[in-house]
Amino acid sequence: MAASRFSTENTGNNYDLVIPWSYVDPTLNDEVATEQHKARRAVRRALSDPDELGTYAIPPIALMTIGALTITQVSEGPWGGHAFTLVGYVIWWKGVVWVFVTCVVVLTVLFYTGNQADRDMTPVLFMAPVGMATAASEAGLITIYGFDMSSRLAVPQIIVGYFASGVAMFMATLLYTVYFHRLLAAGWPAPPKRAGLFILMGPCGQLATAFQLLGESANTYMRFPNTNPQQSSLQSTADSGLNRPTRSEFRNRSHHRRNP
Repeated sequence: MAASRFSTENTGNNYDLVIPWSYVDPTLNDEVATEQHKARRAVRRALSDPDELGTYAIPPIALMTIGALTITQVSEGPWGGHAFTLVGYVIWWKGVVWVFVTCVVVLTVLFYTGNQADRDMTPVLFMAPVGMATAASEAGLITIYGFDMSSRLAVPQIIVGYFASGVAMFMATLLYTVYFHRLLAAGWPAPPKRAGLFILMGPCGQLATAFQLLGESANTYMRFPNTNPQQSSLQSTADSGLNRPTRSEFRNRSHHRRNP
């Protein structure tokens, strides 16, 4: 089956994405060919359903939560230390890359498959911006509570945390527009599915937490003196200048020393 990369084909079940390599190799035997066909069909259906792709943001959320708990609970413990801070730090970076790729794929498939007008769109799609907002909030949490956190570790994480919050806000705004249009066009979902509407609060709540934690982390910026040595030296010079006595005070002190 040859087709353009993001062309669509009406298969009777909404619109499935047809990819150029979705064919069965005729040189294989029947059993292997059948398994290959099933695997390619599953991949094709996954790539054509943004709602299903949104669930792939759940594992990195759990992974980043484990990393944050490792830092806040284990590294601060009596037998923890900086080594567990590094473990949680690496776990967080892996989760950020994973959830960012998921967001890009979800948006791409959403645009190319035309699922904006799909009457079966579910709130599961919001798990992608929730994952990015979770990455931003845990960036602030890790930099605040990480044991022996250095500037080389904290500053890049704060910057990426703000970047993740921006991506989450942009994607959440876009998905809110699409989903509310779906509600206006098709009405409320079926009663068994209405409980899933609580996911709509996820991006807003996580972004609020992220901005608070990242702001507190950025407020403690000067506890990382190695970040900007020039600024630190200037501030120390200014502080020493403020504590330096004036000429009149110096003369009075000299006069008292000479005439006790």
